[in-house]
Amino acid sequence: MNNWTIAGHKCSAHAQKRMQQRGIKKETVEAILLHGDKRHHVGGSTSSIFMSRRRVGQLSKAGKIKSTLIERAANIIVLTAEEMIVTAMPRKNRRARRYQRTALQN
Repeated sequence: MNNWTIAGHKCSAHAQKRMQQRGIKKETVEAILLHGDKRHHVGGSTSSIFMSRRRVGQLSKAGKIKSTLIERAANIIVLTAEEMIVTAMPRKNRRARRYQRTALQN
């Protein structure tokens, strides 16, 4: 596989494969890395990054990013470890996965 670099993060072979399987575009991951405001420690050196509803609203009002890109990015979580993208996956709304929970939800 090609070595991808997205927003200054190297993309692991696993992440590239999963992004292709899940239909997640590079520009969507880049938007999350640049504008994501929720970051949670997952374990070891791994953190999750995603956009809150508030950030999605702010970006929509600003109009600097396409609305379709914002909608796609709002439903994706990106896992990173030491400036490397580990994987990207769809965000589940009903039951928060451990990488999108806050301390109050535990």
